[in-house]
Amino acid sequence: MTFGQVATDFLATDREGQPPVRVIKAEAGLGKSTAVLAEIRKQLRDNPALRFLYMVPSLDLADELATKALADFGIEARVMRGRSQRQPNSTATMCAKSDIAEALATQNVSVTTTLCRSEDDQGNVSECPFYATCPYIAQLQAAKAGGLVIASHQYLSVRMEALKDVDWLIIDESFWQVLCAQKLVDLGRFTTYRGVGDSFRGRKGESRPEFDQRTAAATEKMIDAVARFANVVDDAARADRQPTLADFAAEGFTAEECDDLATLEYSRITTPEITAGMDEDMQRSLLEKAHVQEAYGFVRIWKILAAELRSGRQGESHGLVIEWGVLDPKTNKPANFIHAHWSRDPRFKEVPTLIIDADADPEIIGRFYPTAETVQIAAEWQNVEIVQVTDKTGSAQSLKGERRRDDVYNTALDMADRLASVIGNDPARRPLLVSQKAVIQAYSEAGDLDRAPFDTAWFGNTRGKDQWKQTAGIVVAGRIEPSPQALEAMARSIWFGSEEALTFMEPNAEGRFMLPKCQHWTTAKSGQSATVAVSYHPDRRADRVLRQVREAELMQALARVRPIHRGADNPCQIIVLTNVPLPIEADRFATWNEVVPDRHDLMRLAGFIPEKSNDAADVFPSLWTSATAVRIAASRRAERAFPAFAGGVSGSIY
Repeated sequence: MTFGQVATDFLATDREGQPPVRVIKAEAGLGKSTAVLAEIRKQLRDNPALRFLYMVPSLDLADELATKALADFGIEARVMRGRSQRQPNSTATMCAKSDIAEALATQNVSVTTTLCRSEDDQGNVSECPFYATCPYIAQLQAAKAGGLVIASHQYLSVRMEALKDVDWLIIDESFWQVLCAQKLVDLGRFTTYRGVGDSFRGRKGESRPEFDQRTAAATEKMIDAVARFANVVDDAARADRQPTLADFAAEGFTAEECDDLATLEYSRITTPEITAGMDEDMQRSLLEKAHVQEAYGFVRIWKILAAELRSGRQGESHGLVIEWGVLDPKTNKPANFIHAHWSRDPRFKEVPTLIIDADADPEIIGRFYPTAETVQIAAEWQNVEIVQVTDKTGSAQSLKGERRRDDVYNTALDMADRLASVIGNDPARRPLLVSQKAVIQAYSEAGDLDRAPFDTAWFGNTRGKDQWKQTAGIVVAGRIEPSPQALEAMARSIWFGSEEALTFMEPNAEGRFMLPKCQHWTTAKSGQSATVAVSYHPDRRADRVLRQVREAELMQALARVRPIHRGADNPCQIIVLTNVPLPIEADRFATWNEVVPDRHDLMRLAGFIPEKSNDAADVFPSLWTSATAVRIAASRRAERAFPAFAGGVSGSIY
């Protein structure tokens, strides 16, 4: 049964039972979004009141999808924009007071009920002077109608009245990162004795003595809990280890108590006395006096501890890590922190949900959608040639060096030269270079991209982009490989409340954290084989996170050339300058030095190849120190990955 039928049946039962959740794991370029838009059109024809929410990684992709929906399917989609984002075809922001709105949001203050439209204790309502003509408010009102709304993944964690009660949810591409969070909370401040706050109010019918007694009991409870928390941390520090959940349980902490403590912390939170009808200068003045309140971090710590105690685990906390002697960015002095890790449950879990992700990991998605059913669709790459190096990883550290960065740049330059007859004057056929962001930025800052005959992009910024489907070639250089601590931080956030314990790495003899390596045997279509050392994390789930960051981003970059739709008249050459094994088979292997242009190739790229070694040394002094150096290099020249375009001439002529 198709997902459309399943979703329709669920909605027909007035949303009784468990809503269907299906994951489509299929190659980029298979036409998944096209199929989904076709289904949305069909559903809207049958029932125009249906509300579809389609989530994509970025606003740019949302605009692209809206254009496609209208042009190809006649669907007038509405794109959700944040208050500080630009209005369509304008330089003005969606909210006339976007800077005030953003500042309030950073303090966890509801902008809608303070800055947009507010109500005092007597029921008097005031509105922002721009409320009636505000584009942001207008889009919220429009979103309540039937049809298609497109938004970025960030809205998965935002409570928004305008998106309440949607009928379908479609999530395009990997989304889990936006639901993960981390926060540093000052340990000294958290373990300081404190009572309840001004928001701790009396109950209906409660006398003053009763309220005072309850306040005193709540304050005593808070002080006692803080003292016990400090005991757990101090005991673990003396043993030179992290606190365990068994330690907290031994001190009498329960999940229910931690929930109560979080509620008491909320009573200490105050909001700036800003109202919608207030003079803008007064709003700014009050905002300047306000500050981000530490109580929000304290609430989060108790909530994380409550979730972990419910898990039944006994070992080290996933969500709370004590960090000693960390440089405080506010004071620039060493301080002790509680590093909190957690993830939010997605909104809209009560509606039929379709997740489209070529790199979907069932265990990661299962944390957020436990009932998700995964359907995998295979597709064959055609009319592409993949050449992959097997002797270098292209690490971030190696590409910090100018020599390796030049290697990467020259490889893209060489590709543009070799494929010039195919590219012609068609800008859509220009090669694409994808690498780490720092590498591309270094080229940009040096002015190297001003006249480069190729396009560039960086890992993490290619998902969903379709402008390179006609490119003649792509060079993917290096890979993203987070440190063990960064991987574990992500795993801690995802599975902070999991019943299964994560395994964390220990430092080596030099005090460094290094991912271990395993030997991976791989083959190419040419019959070549290679054994490469591949980094991995010993914990199964942390290793899954690694592959989502490393292999998945490589595959996303390669998928930009739409290799499953290449016809014989539109071939594409793919060079992979990293030895990370990928789920696709290379046509042939080569070494780094066989692929990247050598000095002979650089002469060819400069447009002139001297016939004599003396001339080569004279014309290219930056490449050759002497004629002898030219002859020696020619005699020792490594085999070239693309011999028909090898450049230079044989050593005998030199």
